[in-house]
Amino acid sequence: MVKKPLVLALVLLVVMSLVTVPSATVAKAEQKKIDQKVVSGVWMWPSTYRAYYQEALEELGYSNPFDEKVYPNIPEDVKEKALKTAAERLVSELKEAGITDVFIEVKLTTGYVIYPSKVYPERTYPAYPYNTTNILKPLLEEAHRNGIRVHAWMIVHYDKYFFGKTDPIWHVGKASKNWEAYPVPGRVRLSNKEYLKVLENIAKELISMGFDGIHLDYIRYPHMVYSFSPGDVERAEKAGINVTKVTLAVEHTFYNDVPIPETNKTMGPKDPYYIFKLYVKGDKDIVKWFELRRKDVDSYVGNITQVVHSLKTWDGEKPIVSAALMPDWTRDNILYPEEFQIMHYAQVWSDFVKLGVDWLIPMAYFKDYGEPISWVGVVKGHLVGITGTKSVSLVGVQSYGVPMETVLEEKDFTLSEFPEKAIYLVALPIDKPEDNERANKVIDLLAFINKKLYADEFTGYMITEDLKGEGVTAPKGSLVLIGDRYELENLKKTAARVGVKVVPLERLPSVRAIPLIPPKIALLDVGEKYTINDVLKELGFEYDLVTNGSIKEGVLSKYDLLILPPGSGTWEAKLLGEEGAEKLAEFLAGGGGLIGVCAGGYAVIKGYNEPTSKVQLVDAELKNWPQWWLGVGIVHVKVTNDSSPVVFGFRDGFDAIYWNGPVLKPFDLKNDTPLGIAVEPYVELVRYVSPDSTLGAFSYGWGDFNRTFVESVMRDSSAVIYSKYGHGKIVLFGFHPELTTGDLRYAPKSILGSKYNYRLWFNAIYFVSRKGREISLEPAKGVVYFRWGTLKTRLESPDLALAVSGIRNLHSLGSARTRVIFLKVKNYGNTDAVGVSVTVNVKVRGVRGYKGTLTFHLRTLKKKQSVLIPVLVISTGKTEVTIDAKVSAKNEPTLNWANNELHKTFEFLS
Repeated sequence: MVKKPLVLALVLLVVMSLVTVPSATVAKAEQKKIDQKVVSGVWMWPSTYRAYYQEALEELGYSNPFDEKVYPNIPEDVKEKALKTAAERLVSELKEAGITDVFIEVKLTTGYVIYPSKVYPERTYPAYPYNTTNILKPLLEEAHRNGIRVHAWMIVHYDKYFFGKTDPIWHVGKASKNWEAYPVPGRVRLSNKEYLKVLENIAKELISMGFDGIHLDYIRYPHMVYSFSPGDVERAEKAGINVTKVTLAVEHTFYNDVPIPETNKTMGPKDPYYIFKLYVKGDKDIVKWFELRRKDVDSYVGNITQVVHSLKTWDGEKPIVSAALMPDWTRDNILYPEEFQIMHYAQVWSDFVKLGVDWLIPMAYFKDYGEPISWVGVVKGHLVGITGTKSVSLVGVQSYGVPMETVLEEKDFTLSEFPEKAIYLVALPIDKPEDNERANKVIDLLAFINKKLYADEFTGYMITEDLKGEGVTAPKGSLVLIGDRYELENLKKTAARVGVKVVPLERLPSVRAIPLIPPKIALLDVGEKYTINDVLKELGFEYDLVTNGSIKEGVLSKYDLLILPPGSGTWEAKLLGEEGAEKLAEFLAGGGGLIGVCAGGYAVIKGYNEPTSKVQLVDAELKNWPQWWLGVGIVHVKVTNDSSPVVFGFRDGFDAIYWNGPVLKPFDLKNDTPLGIAVEPYVELVRYVSPDSTLGAFSYGWGDFNRTFVESVMRDSSAVIYSKYGHGKIVLFGFHPELTTGDLRYAPKSILGSKYNYRLWFNAIYFVSRKGREISLEPAKGVVYFRWGTLKTRLESPDLALAVSGIRNLHSLGSARTRVIFLKVKNYGNTDAVGVSVTVNVKVRGVRGYKGTLTFHLRTLKKKQSVLIPVLVISTGKTEVTIDAKVSAKNEPTLNWANNELHKTFEFLS
């Protein structure tokens, strides 16, 4: 008999623990000493510093001090005193916040500088206090006394009232402008050498003033629609570029019905990937055009860096040159991200390193880009890989529009340390376990982890190199997971039963890895359901069936990879057709992934009939054509490239189910592909050895062939291959990793001992996904917050958050089980939370179910502290507990409410 869960005791216990022992439930947050080698920087607008100065002047009796009738009449000694006070207050706050570097905007988008310039007096900002008082010197002196570096933040591309007037960039033509290019005042052509000289001289003046470095911002073009001034066109034509072709390509990418010169025709509806495809294809005019823009940016970067490095700072050191960078090439929610970075911005990170820029700071504002917060770690991983030991890797994070808890998590992803969470290493087997039951449980463990990844309860990485050192070893293919400690402790217990070692880590290991960001999977709808549909679900992957019609309409841009299932290669090629093949090729060239299994492999190699000749994407052809029906059953295969993530967990040979799949050999398609893109030769990952010779394990072509013939076709031929089309990764399986049995009518003993081959699917999906670009897990050298004004607001206000802290099993009461769910309310802010109110709704589903609500109050929750709320559940049988909780404080700003609610469901079995 299943009893109703006992929830009345639960409510009483919560109230009692909070009323009687509140101090026992409060714990200080984990705090670490500031590592002086780690940069903790802030961008700062001059208006922020100006506000400190204004406050100091007002305290000295000068109301509205920067009014043109007031400021000139304030005595100089009063101004000096107020500036000293302003600098001391600001620097004191910065130091208390652990800030090591300040990037203050000095050269504005208008072209003005915020100090009385001796080199360019006409550029001095025409308003008080900037036009008559150098407000920067007191700040520099006070910062240096306190060990804080100050960098002069210069806006490069904008120069509104100067070169932005006399030599602006030009926008490409559009319909509203009669398809004629037109100037856009305010922004400067970056091929202008006179403006470059001005920037160099301003930088010299700033370093001589006492700045520790020069920070270059907007050191790029804003968009590819610019650069069409008469001067740019003339320069391109002299370089032999067909500017008409470039112009049409840009216009057709962004606008409908672009007229074709000297005809009555138009280019038709816009194609958002048109110019990207031309670039990937290597069109000479398109490539050369964008190389010119890239050289413009590199020229500015290189020359300014060289000039600054020739100087000495106030303390005799070499000045630091830093640059704020666009992060778009690291994004996984757009196609052609690398081309996007080059063609829009002409800003290439590796160029900045080669040109000697000391600090690279990509602006990883995840919320603005519609990316998950873990993307900050992806940006950092790419950055660390590029900077190496030549430049310092810093990550710019947003402190606006997000609560303080999120700001701190951004920092965690940057520095590869997660004090609020746990990091565990899951050391997966290097090869298939000999025990089939254990092999099955390894797959069950992967499925459990994958579901947690999709539920956003874990952040994960698959390491792509063996991990050794610090007492921890794990083979490549093992997983590193970040999550709540109690969740990972449960995982550890589950893994222990499988014989998989799970080890806690203090920080992310310094290895290369593939981010396990759950991919959006498209599965081609071929009109029938295959085993792969169920296996994907069993592994925890979420997918959508997509029709050939939707592919032709461009639906693949919403996905990370496409799976071509078993069935008929000819039928799948017919479904795609020429139009669908081009859309698939466009998706792949832009970074999307493709997995083909059996028929899916037949469909995309060198065509063997009219339909398949339209979908040629891989440099391979059939070895088993026209006699393709070699048989069904168990085949022996062996790994030939163990460096590929696809085969991690498979050391040497293994058995698989074959069902008349493709046997592949190399073939050079040249550029005979849907987009005309030439592809590199494929990489063989797994090779056929032979069919299983056990009686009943393999049926040879339904009796048409004998063992000798089939072996002659299969032996030492490619069974699994990896290829690329543009940026897209492709994996083709000749056998079926999703099957554990063959056709038992013809091969009654074609039964594998386990489902361990499913691991090939797990590996391949995360590998080919456009989210699966390999990164470094090494920490960056620091973080830069945008910006001090908003970070200061976060620091000066409470930020309450709710989370599950853990689950503890208590003693059993007969057949009943007793568990405590600990909820944690934490104040992440630097200010005490006043008037804290917490409401917890508990819903328990058993035989009859139960609902309960309680509310309690805390007068104060101090900064960086937390309170634990124990929720007791006593039940027998299967019990589902849902907790909805909400916390608030009277002095918590609306901006910090995003993490004030918790919804969590638990399932317990007695």
